[in-house]
Amino acid sequence: MNAKQVISAVSLITFLFMFISIQGQTFEEFKKQRQQELQDMKLKQKEFLEKMQKDFDNYVEQRDKEFADYLKKEWEQFNLFKERKPIERPKPDVMPKFKPEDRADEPVGKMPTINKVLEIKSDPARETLLPRVLKADIRLAAEDNYNLNFYGNNLSYSWEENPPVFDNTSISSETISLYFEKLSQTPYSTLIDQLLRDKFQMNLNDWAYYLLTGEVAKTVFQGSENSARLMQWFLMLQSGYKVKVAYSGSRVCLLLPSYQTVYFNRFITLGSQTYYLMNPIEGDQLYTYEKDLPDANRVIDFNIYNALNFTPLEKTKKIDFSYNGQTYPVKVSYNENLIRFYNDYPVVDINVYFNAAMEGQFKESVMESLVPVLNEMNQVQAVSFLLNFVQTAFEYKIDEEQFGREKFFFPVEVFYYPFSDCEDRSALFSYLVSELLDMKSLGLAYTGHVATAVNLNEAVEGDFLVYHNEKYMVADPTYINAPLGMTMPEYRDADAEIIERLNGSYFYAQSEHFWDLAMKANGQRGGSFNDIVLDGEGNAYLAGYISGKAQFGDRIIENPDGKRRMFIVKYNTAGNPEWVDVYGGNGESTGFAVALDDKGFLVVTGSFNGSISPGEADLSLSSGEGKSDIVMAKYNLRGRLLWAKKAGLDQYEQDTYLSYVTWFNSEGVHEKNQLFNENEAFGNFGLKTDPSGKIFFAGAFNRTTGMNYSTASFAEGKAMNPVESLKAENDMLVQQKYERTIAGLFAVTNLMNYAGYKISGRDAQMALDRYNPSFKSRYKSIYENMGKINMIVNNNGIVNIQTSDGSSITIDKVKINPGARIQVSKFDNGDAQITILEGIVVGKMVVWYDLNFVRLYRQSGDMLFDYDSDHTQKVMNLKEDILD
Repeated sequence: MNAKQVISAVSLITFLFMFISIQGQTFEEFKKQRQQELQDMKLKQKEFLEKMQKDFDNYVEQRDKEFADYLKKEWEQFNLFKERKPIERPKPDVMPKFKPEDRADEPVGKMPTINKVLEIKSDPARETLLPRVLKADIRLAAEDNYNLNFYGNNLSYSWEENPPVFDNTSISSETISLYFEKLSQTPYSTLIDQLLRDKFQMNLNDWAYYLLTGEVAKTVFQGSENSARLMQWFLMLQSGYKVKVAYSGSRVCLLLPSYQTVYFNRFITLGSQTYYLMNPIEGDQLYTYEKDLPDANRVIDFNIYNALNFTPLEKTKKIDFSYNGQTYPVKVSYNENLIRFYNDYPVVDINVYFNAAMEGQFKESVMESLVPVLNEMNQVQAVSFLLNFVQTAFEYKIDEEQFGREKFFFPVEVFYYPFSDCEDRSALFSYLVSELLDMKSLGLAYTGHVATAVNLNEAVEGDFLVYHNEKYMVADPTYINAPLGMTMPEYRDADAEIIERLNGSYFYAQSEHFWDLAMKANGQRGGSFNDIVLDGEGNAYLAGYISGKAQFGDRIIENPDGKRRMFIVKYNTAGNPEWVDVYGGNGESTGFAVALDDKGFLVVTGSFNGSISPGEADLSLSSGEGKSDIVMAKYNLRGRLLWAKKAGLDQYEQDTYLSYVTWFNSEGVHEKNQLFNENEAFGNFGLKTDPSGKIFFAGAFNRTTGMNYSTASFAEGKAMNPVESLKAENDMLVQQKYERTIAGLFAVTNLMNYAGYKISGRDAQMALDRYNPSFKSRYKSIYENMGKINMIVNNNGIVNIQTSDGSSITIDKVKINPGARIQVSKFDNGDAQITILEGIVVGKMVVWYDLNFVRLYRQSGDMLFDYDSDHTQKVMNLKEDILD
């Protein structure tokens, strides 16, 4: 999505929310209600939050003190193991070229021998990561007193103006413990919040965050290497990572735990965990400790799950590719700042390179060049086209000749560097097949070579393998002009290891397919968590809600009162519903998360108020009105409800910005709830299970459907003037130091957060005619499409968008589909988020991406747009990049 597309999205969202009405309520009544609500909320929250923060402070201080005392003990001496190297794979100096006689000389259809499976390593810490418990900083740090450039991003941080410096004259467990204590007394929570904010805004993975903390530490302690490393260690610990510090002679070094193998780095082992030495030291011995800081349990995962978001430094490469006598121009853009980052990446397991999400600039340019061509082909033709493109469009040279060492490429690097070899091309081909064709693919790692295999839905002759009961045709991106199904002759009898690809695009396409079926049955998505899961056979399990009559296959569900009812449905691979369960009761319920545990049971969660009846269970709130709770349920895959329980979150004050985690054991016994201070950057919300069968759900009161929303009161009398209400809200926000340009948009989101608010597209046109008459002629298309919006209504936290004739509305690069739904969330610091549940996409006629959410920042006027399944992100400033 380029700048123009982002601007279009801003225009759309702004005008969707511009004119709001409360039917039957006067402006003065609303104003009084609004002021009273704000006052009541502050009073209810104050005592509760102050007590909770005091408990947090006591816990953190005690935790840090006990860890500092532990560090004073004598550290153990460890011998470093020699660095590991990737499996020696002597590659050919020249790429072999396919000759038709190669196929004639060999039997066709032979299956390679599967010797071993290289699976993507699981990440338990990713599954169990909780929000951080941070103390409240008493002293305020200086404002933005440290500035640095991080791969093109100009960043500023505030911390101690005169930070404590480590005494290098004596390095021991005692002096390191003392320094940990000194750092614990600084306002580090402020700095951690800023780091996690930037981690979120740049979509950083664990390795990138490690580099960021290192750059901040070096900026603070210029010229003091040991102080910088100790500070980086401290920041990583307080951010939840189990990084260790060690020393050897006069040098401090860091030890990084990793789920992947880090090649060419020496290491030690502590228990079952490998720790890699990240800084050079002399000799083969070092001193370190074994115990971890409590709550710092996250192990580094080198996978890049989401598209990194560095400031663009655009470079373009054009390739004229000839295929079947026709020339195809392929123009690819990429971010050179990202290339710099990849150059600083250690060599890790090859799986990481096959599965990495690519940044939007590269991804979208590849799609714009190739998708129009591929759309004219069937599946086999499209795969063959991409295979020949990768085989012939790039020069070949082995890494040792190009770099003097082994280096694995991320897909975009094949376009950047002048040469590439077999594993680089295989990673690129696998990426193209997955992203452009939504197909499954595998890597085939031989001794001396890497190729791929593709899962087709059409019959093709040639070499193949069967993996997880599915047929994959061999495709070799290094065997020049070799057709699909042809193995390089010298590897026809060789063993192959499987490199699994996560196939995110395939799963995403399947998810969209099954949700389309559910929506046709009148089911709706209830939130932004994982609300669909596929089992090993390809069956799909979904959770959401219905608000009227629904029909899943032969099952007709009547819902005359129109209340939201949670549903769970199973679709088989043919798209037929095998079973469905709908929760009754006098309350409302909304399903929004599903997961499969290690034993193959389905776990489902949602929110409810009043009382609901899942199966034989009867769940009721124990608190008064205005509260909600979480329901957790477990099913076998045949649809039998095993148990359904509530979490008891209704006992807490929900008009807060707190995060929560609720735990259940495998038998449905509720174990505990835990509250945390809100952290905007925390993104590990959702439903999780662990190998023991325990289940937990992490959420936030202000971001969970059915919780923490206000209901507008309706009085008889003259309808409120929407322009006056917006102006009053806007003026109040400007007084509270909101950036003036974006304050109006925040005023809209504040008002839209009320259940019962309505927007009419025709009313918006009439208001523009009155207050901005030139808009109609300057933005004719937007003005006309605005009139096609029949109504936008906040229905108990979910905003529904209805079009006048039931068709899609396209405004430049943004398309609103009928039945689109969004949520509006506020944060404790005043920022806001518009989450798209369904139905709003950005792109062009050929390629469309789902818009996931828009984050609004009150002080800077920045707007962060998150879209597509890999969470590609763009940041635009409303004043500087859009209005000016």
